[in-house]
Amino acid sequence: MTHSRMNPDRLCRPSGYAHALRAGDIYFLSGQVALDADRNLVGPGDVAVQTRKCLDNLSVLLDELGLTWGDVAKLSMFLTDMSGIGKVRRVRGELFAAEGIEPPAITTVGVTALAVEGALIEIEAIAATQAARLAFPGD
Repeated sequence: MTHSRMNPDRLCRPSGYAHALRAGDIYFLSGQVALDADRNLVGPGDVAVQTRKCLDNLSVLLDELGLTWGDVAKLSMFLTDMSGIGKVRRVRGELFAAEGIEPPAITTVGVTALAVEGALIEIEAIAATQAARLAFPGD
């Protein structure tokens, strides 16, 4: 299977990976930390601000792929301090409420460190086009 990769100019240049990879009708969005396009950390010490920036970066990827948050099937979140989970949930909840959709499947993991110094959270996503979705009984 041929994979398509994408690295939009609106995000910082990745080093040795793709921001997004398409495999058939499934899209894998690499973990996003709170970096701006110039690789500056946004919101040092503030997990809510960093969460918002991670989600904004994922929004850029979704937009570039012609997808929406409604196409996201799975989010994986990695936190360096689990005491911030309430703030993360609030910010994430605001996003999905604004989109008018229910959140996807979510996994949250506590980690000791992330690849970017000062990053408190990293969020990755898996999205699928309508063609790739399987219906649950009763849907």
